[in-house]
Amino acid sequence: NVLATTPLWVAGTRLTVQNRKKTSASVDGTEDRTKKPYTGVLDCLTRIIKEEGVAALWKGVGPSLILVSNPSIQFVCYEQLRIPMAKIAEKRGTSITSLEFFVMGAIAKALATVFTYPLQIAQSRLRADRGKEDGTRTHQGTVDVLKKIYAQYGVKGWFKGMEAKLWQTVLTAAFQFLTYEQVQKVVLLIFLGKGVEAKNSQIAAAAKKK
Repeated sequence: NVLATTPLWVAGTRLTVQNRKKTSASVDGTEDRTKKPYTGVLDCLTRIIKEEGVAALWKGVGPSLILVSNPSIQFVCYEQLRIPMAKIAEKRGTSITSLEFFVMGAIAKALATVFTYPLQIAQSRLRADRGKEDGTRTHQGTVDVLKKIYAQYGVKGWFKGMEAKLWQTVLTAAFQFLTYEQVQKVVLLIFLGKGVEAKNSQIAAAAKKK
């Protein structure tokens, strides 16, 4: 899935950057080689192949493959938070509340985002890299991007713009886990209810035979 959709993400990033900045300058401030703006996704893909080669369509695929682990980190964090929360709920004699599910989902996604955000920064820089006038690349890979950011801005440069990303993803994940837990409860009640009803019917039938 990542390999198949990366070219579209590259085109999307190029078009977004183009709309944000003048076409006479690239993302890092160097002059754009083509100056002519992309007119759409198809034009962008075609020109990338002609001007930079087919391999350029998969810029940033390395970080993308690693970022597949983001949901895994999210679910691991969620389950680890769920264990102590379940104990707290048991002590007070109630089940975990909807608000607590919401908060746990938010915290889990926030942790996953913090762990992987530097890779998202590198991914965006690589996708937007159109190269210099002499045809050389501004960035040579994920590690090179992170090194350059660190040299210029320090560690905080790896997390630039993360606040907006957190607002975007954390709330979505929180509602996702809240919905998941509530739907799970309903499904369990339906199936367990049917099981109890069937068992009661068997007991009643057996009693009539006696």
